[in-house]
Amino acid sequence: MYIEEAPRPIVFQLSDLAKMCSCLLEQLGGHVPGCVNSTRLKDRLLAQIPELGAYTKGKEVKLAFSGDIGAALHFDQSHSYDTEAMYLAKAAMLVRKELLDRKQCFNGTFDTDCQRSAVPHLLLALVNMILERPSVMNKSEQDTMGVNAGVVLSQLLIFNTVKRHPNPQSDATATRHDPNREPPLPFYLGLLVHAKTRKKLLADKLY
Repeated sequence: MYIEEAPRPIVFQLSDLAKMCSCLLEQLGGHVPGCVNSTRLKDRLLAQIPELGAYTKGKEVKLAFSGDIGAALHFDQSHSYDTEAMYLAKAAMLVRKELLDRKQCFNGTFDTDCQRSAVPHLLLALVNMILERPSVMNKSEQDTMGVNAGVVLSQLLIFNTVKRHPNPQSDATATRHDPNREPPLPFYLGLLVHAKTRKKLLADKLY
């Protein structure tokens, strides 16, 4: 289903498919000794999807639909930094839309799951992909991870996100972060520093 529903044209690396297959088998409770045999996986994929073809490039085996191989190889060769910049910009706009639509204000208490609930799903997914590579882990498994580095970094991104860049010449004292988007982590750290030290200098330094 992953191969058949992927947008065309696209080239699949057999080694990546083998890793994905191994992860899925483990999630389904299967025993995977070492890694999945790439050759047998390739043969089974070609038998299951007759219009798929295998193409060798050095030591790497690539799979592509026979009708798309010309366009896919052209796309692979014509790939440029401009294309990468467009992908990054589209991903950023998608995440920013969900992020800016959410409001988060401190109500006087910190709930047990306040850190995870303060982070939009798209933002957390993107940060976790950057930290740990894209994963086929399902949502129920992600929910059992608790507060990880992705949740912490996502809150700092929320805290520092602005709709438009402020003009430093118009108001040099303006607060950069939006008071309507204050996730628990920076708020808790500020309260903790103030309660423990009463040091304005330290609070300003952290800010």
